[in-house]
This record gives sequence, structure tokens and C-alpha cells, in this order.
Amino acid sequence: MPDLSFLNHDPHRQFDVRIHKKFKGDAEFEFFIPADKAIAQRAIFLNALSNGKGQIHNLSQANDVLSCIRAVNWLGVKTNFSDDCLTTFSNGIHALQPASPTIDMGNTATSTRILLSILAGLPCKASVTGNSLLRKRPMGWVIEILKQMGADIYCNDAPGCLPITVKGVSPLQGIHYQGNIPSAQQKNVLLFTGLFAKGETSYEQICQARDHTERMMRYWGIPISVCGNVTTLQRGIPFTAKDITIPGDFSCAAYLLAAYLLLHPNCSTPPMFIHHTGINPTRTVFAEIVSHMGLQIQYQHPNVEAGEPAADFVCTYHSGQKPLPIHLFRLNDIQSSIDELPLLAAVSCAEHLDLLVENCGDLKGKDTDRLKMTLELINAFGGTGRIGETWMQFDGTGCLHAAHVNSHNDHRIAMTAAVLGSSFAEDTYIQNCACVFNSYPQFFAHLSHFAEIEIITQN
Repeated sequence: MPDLSFLNHDPHRQFDVRIHKKFKGDAEFEFFIPADKAIAQRAIFLNALSNGKGQIHNLSQANDVLSCIRAVNWLGVKTNFSDDCLTTFSNGIHALQPASPTIDMGNTATSTRILLSILAGLPCKASVTGNSLLRKRPMGWVIEILKQMGADIYCNDAPGCLPITVKGVSPLQGIHYQGNIPSAQQKNVLLFTGLFAKGETSYEQICQARDHTERMMRYWGIPISVCGNVTTLQRGIPFTAKDITIPGDFSCAAYLLAAYLLLHPNCSTPPMFIHHTGINPTRTVFAEIVSHMGLQIQYQHPNVEAGEPAADFVCTYHSGQKPLPIHLFRLNDIQSSIDELPLLAAVSCAEHLDLLVENCGDLKGKDTDRLKMTLELINAFGGTGRIGETWMQFDGTGCLHAAHVNSHNDHRIAMTAAVLGSSFAEDTYIQNCACVFNSYPQFFAHLSHFAEIEIITQN
């Protein structure tokens, strides 16, 4: 197992990774992956807006989650984080008040957008900033929505980007908003802002995006309804804090699914078990795709909590007829797999499958321009492909090999490179890997079941 003990003394220290395939695999593959950070961040904010004491169990210590906790603390909510349980003590929306003029949200875009929504409805003035990657991410559409609902909000430096200052208004005005981007983040912003608005707030999405916010608000007792593509919220405050257990993050499980697939297990290879993982149908297209590549996934012990379905994964591999080339174009499928698209490109090339993904321009607005970064990654490993403004295409005819790559501090790129590197006998070297702690702190410990991993700290 790779030695990450230095992070106990300096959790922000940068490191590189050298990785190659294990010549003798582990006797078992059994994993408990981090809690879903998309669900976790929404749960933390909903309990912060509630009345009373709530407990969030199985909470990850990913950097994005810790930034979210700091945000609600900054708003005046008392918390206690012990082991994997966060207890919140809140007095409702009207008790929230920023502790200082500015907060740094680190790298988390989801929490930043929700926080801006909350600040828009509070009678105060505050500014939100973030790290160098977050300050480049597009926030113009957040500003547009909040202005339409009555908030005074503006960018301090670059147009449409952090840092952003908000002068809140109470109450805001509910609106009907016609979505113009496929991501669920737009819907998320509008619904959280609607908690501070008089009248009805509704959002019409252009495709079925992630629906965590709707499911969770319903669990919290907030009057919300969905009819076709329109989600409608009635101002339903105050509401009471809830207890919830967060399922494992499917986006983390995807890297283990890919590593196991690239291992090409035989009849003597043990199954892989991934416990209590989210299987929300708006998130699991990647699992459907790799199942056509020979990965057999059985869902055992299914359950639903707070509207979110989860199950244990039991994975085996069966080679058979070579699958057809992959073509993703439906917006629903793109949004379901948006975080896994770089990984899908890597797996497709490794499995000698052509891949065409359309309508994926959202990738340009992530931690990095992931369209560009995915192409650079595949090229470094010996693959070939092309990208456009809203599409990417990769060839399954190449022969991949070990590589030297730079993640550019993008956790999805770093983990994708590591999974590919775990399948080669020669060393792959990956620069700037501390970013994996944004979403998956146990990533290298888990991947060490498939590969030999050396951590190289930077001075």
C-alpha cells in the first residue's frame, strides 16, 4: 500500500506517482468507497438551512466536502465531525450570518454555487472566492439567475468568474426559468435560491440531468414536484433537520470498475466487491457501457434512503464477442456520465474500441478543459483522437503504452491516468496527484490492489 503518512503533517503537500501493474494480483478485491460528494454537499447545506439537530453518516473527508463544512460553519452553523458522522446544530435560515466578509471555497464548484444561492437570500453582503482552478470556472449563469430573482451580485475581477460579491435581498422573487445548459447545476442553483423566494419557483430542464436535489428536498419535507421536465418548488420553510446515511460515490466506483476490467480477470481471479454504492439512474451510464465490454456487475442488497437508491456491487469478467464501437449523443446519457467521460475514453482505447461522444462541451468548464486534457492524456499513452467544441472522438486501433503525464491538478485526469498506468508492466509517471483528495482520498490505497504504486513527494 502506498505510504501517504506525510499528509498527516501537511495535507496540502503536492506529490507525484509512479505506477505499474502488479505481476501477482491481490487475493481479494473488496472496497468501501467514499460517500457521494454530490449528495453529501446538498445534505450539509439542507441541514444548515433546517431547524434542529441532524446527523449525516458515512461522510467522506474529501477536500470538497470539508470545504462545504467550512462554508456552513462560516454561516454560523455549529457542527461536530467525528469519525464519518457530521452532526449539525442549526436554527434555520433566518439565523444564518456570514462570520467574515469573504470565504475561500477551495476547489468545490457545487458548494460554491449553493453558497451563492444562499447568500442571495440573506440580508448581508459577502464575497466568495476559490483556488486558481475554481476562479476560472464559469459562474456567469449563476449570476444571471440570482439577478433575475432580485439579488445584487457582481464579479470583482474577471467577468463571469470568482471572486463574486453578493448583496442579499429578503425575500427574493420566485421565477420560472428555462434551462439553457444540460448540467444539473443550473437547476440546483435555482432550487436552493427558491427556498428564499416568495411565490413559486420552477425550472424547465432541457434533458434529464442529475436529480439529487429534488430527491433530497422531498425527503427534507420541502414542497417540490416534478412534472415532465419541469421542477416546481413552493417556499416551504421552516423545515426540520434530518438524519441521513450517504451512499458511496458511483463516480469513485467507476475507477475501480475500470481497473478491474483492464485487469482482464480469468476464472481464478476473485470477484470484486464494492459496498453500499449509489445507483441513481441519472448517474450510472458508465456501468452500462463497461458491462458491454465484458464486466459483469450484479447489484445485491438494494436499498433506498432519502430517495437515493444504493446497492452492493459484485463484479466478475467474462470475455465474449467484441462489443460494437461506442457512440454517445443523447444529452441524458452525456450528463449521466459527464464525470466519467475521460475515463471512458481511456478504457475504450485500451479495449480497442472506437468512441464518439457528442454534446459534451460541458467538459471545457470543469477543473480544466477536460476535452483538451483527455486528448492530451490519450495521446501521451499512445492513443489517437480528435476533439471539437462539443465532441470528442478516439480510435480503438492504437496500442497503448506507459507514459509520463501531468494531471494539471485535475483529479479526474489524475485518476484516469493512474487507472491506465495500472494496466502496464512498465512505469507510468503522473505529476501533481494531490488533487485526488478533492473527491477520493483513498484512491491510491484502493488502486494498490491492482498496481505497485510509489509516492514521490515534491519539495
